[in-house]
Amino acid sequence: MIELSIVTPEGLKYSGDVKKVAMPAANGEIEIHPGHIPFISTSEPGFVTFTDSTGKESVIIVDKGFIQIDSDSIKILVEDAKLSSEIDKKEVEKKVALLEKELTGQDTMNIDYQLKEKELKYYKALIEEWKII
Repeated sequence: MIELSIVTPEGLKYSGDVKKVAMPAANGEIEIHPGHIPFISTSEPGFVTFTDSTGKESVIIVDKGFIQIDSDSIKILVEDAKLSSEIDKKEVEKKVALLEKELTGQDTMNIDYQLKEKELKYYKALIEEWKII
Protein backbone atom coordinates (compact mmCIF):
# COMPACT_ATOMS: atom_id res chain seq x y z
CA MET A 1 0.00 0.00 0.00
CA ILE A 2 1.00 3.62 -0.47
CA GLU A 3 -0.39 6.60 1.47
CA LEU A 4 -2.26 9.13 -0.70
CA SER A 5 -2.96 12.69 0.45
CA ILE A 6 -4.80 15.25 -1.67
CA VAL A 7 -4.58 18.75 -0.21
CA THR A 8 -6.12 22.07 -1.32
CA PRO A 9 -5.73 25.54 0.22
CA GLU A 10 -8.93 24.78 2.15
CA GLY A 11 -7.42 21.66 3.71
CA LEU A 12 -7.17 17.89 3.35
CA LYS A 13 -9.49 16.53 0.66
CA TYR A 14 -8.51 12.87 0.89
CA SER A 15 -6.12 10.74 2.92
CA GLY A 16 -5.81 6.98 2.91
CA ASP A 17 -3.84 3.94 1.87
CA VAL A 18 -4.21 2.96 -1.78
CA LYS A 19 -2.98 0.22 -4.09
CA LYS A 20 -2.37 2.52 -7.07
CA VAL A 21 -3.00 6.05 -8.33
CA ALA A 22 -3.31 7.41 -11.88
CA MET A 23 -3.26 11.15 -12.54
CA PRO A 24 -2.28 13.87 -15.01
CA ALA A 25 1.28 15.16 -14.57
CA ALA A 26 3.23 17.79 -16.51
CA ASN A 27 4.34 15.34 -19.21
CA GLY A 28 1.23 13.19 -19.40
CA GLU A 29 -0.69 10.62 -17.41
CA ILE A 30 1.28 8.77 -14.73
CA GLU A 31 0.41 5.68 -12.70
CA ILE A 32 1.97 5.23 -9.27
CA HIS A 33 2.32 2.00 -7.29
CA PRO A 34 3.93 1.27 -3.91
CA GLY A 35 7.72 1.44 -4.11
CA HIS A 36 7.73 4.12 -6.82
CA ILE A 37 10.97 6.06 -7.17
CA PRO A 38 10.95 9.53 -5.55
CA PHE A 39 9.49 12.05 -7.98
CA ILE A 40 8.36 15.68 -7.97
CA SER A 41 6.30 17.23 -10.76
CA THR A 42 3.63 19.73 -11.53
CA SER A 43 0.17 18.30 -12.08
CA GLU A 44 -2.37 19.22 -14.70
CA PRO A 45 -6.14 19.56 -14.34
CA GLY A 46 -7.95 16.26 -14.67
CA PHE A 47 -8.84 13.07 -12.84
CA VAL A 48 -7.00 11.39 -9.98
CA THR A 49 -8.16 7.78 -10.04
CA PHE A 50 -7.15 5.51 -7.20
CA THR A 51 -7.86 2.05 -5.86
CA ASP A 52 -8.19 1.87 -2.08
CA SER A 53 -7.23 -1.02 0.21
CA THR A 54 -10.63 -2.70 -0.31
CA GLY A 55 -10.29 -2.61 -4.11
CA LYS A 56 -12.81 0.21 -4.57
CA GLU A 57 -11.90 2.64 -7.35
CA SER A 58 -12.57 6.34 -6.76
CA VAL A 59 -12.15 9.53 -8.77
CA ILE A 60 -11.38 13.05 -7.60
CA ILE A 61 -11.20 15.90 -10.09
CA VAL A 62 -8.21 18.16 -9.47
CA ASP A 63 -6.98 21.49 -10.69
CA LYS A 64 -3.31 22.25 -11.35
CA GLY A 65 -0.73 21.90 -8.63
CA PHE A 66 2.20 19.75 -7.53
CA ILE A 67 2.90 16.06 -6.93
CA GLN A 68 5.47 14.68 -4.52
CA ILE A 69 6.06 10.94 -4.58
CA ASP A 70 8.17 8.93 -2.15
CA SER A 71 8.39 5.15 -1.95
CA ASP A 72 5.58 5.05 0.63
CA SER A 73 3.55 8.24 0.04
CA ILE A 74 2.00 10.46 -2.61
CA LYS A 75 1.19 14.07 -1.80
CA ILE A 76 -0.94 15.93 -4.33
CA LEU A 77 -1.15 19.66 -3.60
CA VAL A 78 -3.68 21.34 -5.88
CA GLU A 79 -5.60 24.60 -6.16
CA ASP A 80 -8.92 22.74 -6.06
CA ALA A 81 -10.23 19.19 -5.81
CA LYS A 82 -13.82 18.01 -6.05
CA LEU A 83 -15.88 14.88 -5.77
CA SER A 84 -18.61 14.73 -8.40
CA SER A 85 -21.23 15.19 -5.68
CA GLU A 86 -19.73 18.61 -4.84
CA ILE A 87 -20.04 20.11 -8.32
CA ASP A 88 -22.67 22.66 -9.35
CA LYS A 89 -23.14 21.73 -13.02
CA LYS A 90 -24.78 25.01 -14.08
CA GLU A 91 -21.96 27.09 -12.57
CA VAL A 92 -19.33 24.97 -14.33
CA GLU A 93 -21.11 25.26 -17.68
CA LYS A 94 -21.26 29.07 -17.26
CA LYS A 95 -17.54 29.16 -16.44
CA VAL A 96 -16.68 27.06 -19.52
CA ALA A 97 -18.70 29.36 -21.78
CA LEU A 98 -17.07 32.47 -20.27
CA LEU A 99 -13.54 31.10 -20.61
CA GLU A 100 -14.13 29.92 -24.18
CA LYS A 101 -15.40 33.41 -25.07
CA GLU A 102 -12.39 35.08 -23.39
CA LEU A 103 -9.94 32.81 -25.25
CA THR A 104 -11.46 33.35 -28.71
CA GLY A 105 -9.08 35.31 -30.91
CA GLN A 106 -6.45 35.77 -28.19
CA ASP A 107 -2.69 35.34 -28.63
CA THR A 108 -1.94 31.73 -27.65
CA MET A 109 1.58 32.69 -26.53
CA ASN A 110 0.25 35.14 -23.94
CA ILE A 111 0.69 33.89 -20.36
CA ASP A 112 -2.86 34.97 -19.46
CA TYR A 113 -4.18 32.88 -22.35
CA GLN A 114 -2.20 29.85 -21.19
CA LEU A 115 -3.45 30.17 -17.60
CA LYS A 116 -7.06 30.50 -18.74
CA GLU A 117 -6.61 27.55 -21.09
CA LYS A 118 -5.50 25.36 -18.13
CA GLU A 119 -8.46 26.59 -16.11
CA LEU A 120 -10.78 25.72 -19.01
CA LYS A 121 -9.25 22.23 -19.15
CA TYR A 122 -10.08 21.75 -15.46
CA TYR A 123 -13.70 22.80 -15.87
CA LYS A 124 -14.10 20.60 -18.94
CA ALA A 125 -12.77 17.68 -16.88
CA LEU A 126 -15.57 18.34 -14.40
CA ILE A 127 -18.11 18.07 -17.22
CA GLU A 128 -16.49 14.84 -18.45
CA GLU A 129 -16.85 13.38 -14.95
CA TRP A 130 -20.64 13.78 -15.16
CA LYS A 131 -20.67 11.69 -18.33
CA ILE A 132 -18.85 8.86 -16.54
CA ILE A 133 -21.15 8.70 -13.50
